[in-house]
Amino acid sequence: MITLTQTVLILYTLSQLGHGTGDSAGQPTDEIECGVRFRVKPPGNWPFHVLLVTYPASPSLAAVVLCGGTVIGMRTVLTAAHCVLGSNRRPVNVSSVVIYAAIYNLSSLESTPRHSVESIIIHPEYSTDTLTNDVALLRLDDIVGYNQLVQPVCLWPSDRSGSRKIELVEATAIGWGIDATGSFSNALKECNQRLPSMDECRMQFGRILLRNESLFCARTKVCRGSGGSGLYVQRKGRMYLRGIVLLGPPTSASSRCGDNKLTVFLDMGKHYDWIRQQLFNDLK
Repeated sequence: MITLTQTVLILYTLSQLGHGTGDSAGQPTDEIECGVRFRVKPPGNWPFHVLLVTYPASPSLAAVVLCGGTVIGMRTVLTAAHCVLGSNRRPVNVSSVVIYAAIYNLSSLESTPRHSVESIIIHPEYSTDTLTNDVALLRLDDIVGYNQLVQPVCLWPSDRSGSRKIELVEATAIGWGIDATGSFSNALKECNQRLPSMDECRMQFGRILLRNESLFCARTKVCRGSGGSGLYVQRKGRMYLRGIVLLGPPTSASSRCGDNKLTVFLDMGKHYDWIRQQLFNDLK
């Protein structure tokens, strides 16, 4: 049975998601402001972004998994489904997942407050083969308090138009991961850009993008660790989550991570309705 406090939190979250027709970015409501940044330079200029860490069940098992996530409500974080999927293709145990908010440099991880996860909701039609619907929501055990370093993002509204509409849009991709030096960057990296054409994306990723209209690509400065991290677009002074990282390019000695490589993103405009429905389901 959902409590009165939880009901208030869910309604609060729903009010932040914005409303739109798909022709332009949805506008936030008058009562709640989303996508607000209090700082324009690091640290703290991406208050929506969080670190998601999945710890192994025992020291003898696989290594720690690092991903990015995005705050969309006081108790809700959005990430990629593959970040929280176990070897049996089922969600990992919630006790193994920890969220760190208000963090810029991973060297300060030990002093950063931790948030436990209460439940994981993976899109029921997620396909590991085609990357379709690679999105998940994490319900936290406690409230992530909003302040200058932690804020909810605005979600890009429902958009069923073709992927070419995204071409040449100004956006910023962020994340931790291996950079151009070949080392893991402890500092959060960002890549400002105009999004490439779908033709350029398809030359790199071929059939993956040809068969899936919910995917597009953008350039990033890191790889191997930035899964689930956001691509942000500014509209009327507010930041909107346009996509999340799914897949990076093959790398080698001659093709390093971080050289503004093309990376595959999931289009949030194609998943807005599903996200809202999950939040409404909590009220039942």
